[in-house]
Amino acid sequence: MSHIYGSLCISATTPQQQFPQFNDIGTRYNGSHTPHRFRGQYHIAREGEDHVVSTTHIPQRSKSFLITTSSVTDFAEKANQKMIEWLPVMESEYEDARQLYKFNEIQKRLKDLPGAQPFTATIVNTGEHGHFGILSQWKDVYTYGVYDTQNFGVRFVWTTDEWFMNDVKAVDFTRYVFYRFPTLQDRPLFIYSQAVCSKWFGWMKIFKGQPDCILRAFCSLENYLFKEAELRNLQVSHANRPAY
Repeated sequence: MSHIYGSLCISATTPQQQFPQFNDIGTRYNGSHTPHRFRGQYHIAREGEDHVVSTTHIPQRSKSFLITTSSVTDFAEKANQKMIEWLPVMESEYEDARQLYKFNEIQKRLKDLPGAQPFTATIVNTGEHGHFGILSQWKDVYTYGVYDTQNFGVRFVWTTDEWFMNDVKAVDFTRYVFYRFPTLQDRPLFIYSQAVCSKWFGWMKIFKGQPDCILRAFCSLENYLFKEAELRNLQVSHANRPAY
């Protein structure tokens, strides 16, 4: 069984202990999207053989992308080639659109390719203004907020492994508190790392001292991240706003 694992540290003042699944996998990609020492660090891991990894650079936008796609090998290769081709076009063709909308357009194009297969893809902007695009078509991606009760770190995790939470708890049942975000089903997710870290810091200041402050912050993060992907931008009238 092939799986993708990803994590973004959104709050920490000390190094974060890696989750067991990341330690057990030989192929990992690590980096940081902020100048902070721990906050903004990310880890991408893949298990199994049905993955294709590609890189591309868009010099005019100062963006470099690491693309990891999990699917039937032939389709994963085709999908990565198409994403390398489409990413620069999306930046210019949909310049006024939200990044979530751009990733949604890419996902729809991939779905409509001849011979399309179930796939998940993680697109990491490793250049300036680092962000993630997570695509999921005919294949569920499970998302979690994870709070570490020992060093008080907070991470956002996404994976195709439905047993991730149970396996982490099996190693240390009381250490981590999990918040279940919506499962990604046939839709993308956009994460602008620096903005998420900044938002979390602000929410914790607002909710400081309240017994459910972590829960409130996770609820706020869910509302912030899981927007309607079909909206080109948020400047729409209520009359034209789709129901969701």
